[in-house]
Amino acid sequence: MKKFGLLLIAITLSMSVHAQYQKQWRISQGYDFRFQPGFFAINISGEYFPIHYLSVSPSVSVYLPATGKATGVNLDARYYLTEKKYQWYASSGYGYYKRVFELSENPPVNLHTFNVGTGLQWKLLDQLGLNPEIQRQFGQRSTWTVKLGIVYFIN
Repeated sequence: MKKFGLLLIAITLSMSVHAQYQKQWRISQGYDFRFQPGFFAINISGEYFPIHYLSVSPSVSVYLPATGKATGVNLDARYYLTEKKYQWYASSGYGYYKRVFELSENPPVNLHTFNVGTGLQWKLLDQLGLNPEIQRQFGQRSTWTVKLGIVYFIN
């Protein structure tokens, strides 16, 4: 009976992998390029679907300026427009950016932004895909951000 229950759970989970449905999880690791100022970053993000086609995606980016430290945190909502292999989405959300200068009299920079963007989750395999994205960040210092990541579809 226990084996039958585990088999039933495994079948149920495997059937939910093929599209973006309620209670699905994803995680991605990628790279960002922020245009003003021009910084390259390493990014990690998660994604959860509380309802069909709508997800919440928090992310953290560690930028690599020539001097000092810079980080960015985003909380975006994504609405998926398509399913299957190419999953297009529109996104909007909130972003926070902080930069601390080393060996300088410059005060730290703290910026709050509103993000609007679009992206694609391109399924290469059942559990793996690519995620290119472009975002426009509006706020105290408006800029464009381009992202490219590798997505792991957890369930």
